[in-house]
This record gives sequence, structure tokens and C-alpha cells, in this order.
Amino acid sequence: MITFHSIFTLVSLLVFLGIVVLVYSRGQKKTMEEASRIPLLDELPATETGATRAAKSSQDA
Repeated sequence: MITFHSIFTLVSLLVFLGIVVLVYSRGQKKTMEEASRIPLLDELPATETGATRAAKSSQDA
């Protein structure tokens, strides 16, 4: 049982380090900057409420 936990911990650490290397590599800088702006992009005006958005989406369907 301890062997399984050790292997799982090692694999998890390697996956984490792989993700860190991928994110912080120089080639990914532009991609990550674009991804960081996604939440700021909004197609609808900020004054609309959720009910207004729901009504518009049901009319479009």
C-alpha cells in the first residue's frame, strides 16, 4: 500500500512540474497573455441583467 502512495505522489509531482515548465516557458508567453484577457472580454453591455440575457438567448433559439 505504501508503494502505491509513493508512486502516486511521484507521478503527481512530475505532472505538476510539467505543467509549471509548460506555463513558464518562453514560447507560451503570448498564449498565456491572451488567455489572461479572456475574462475581460464581454460581448454584452455590463448594464444588462441575467434575466435580460436569458430572455435574449431564448429569443435567439
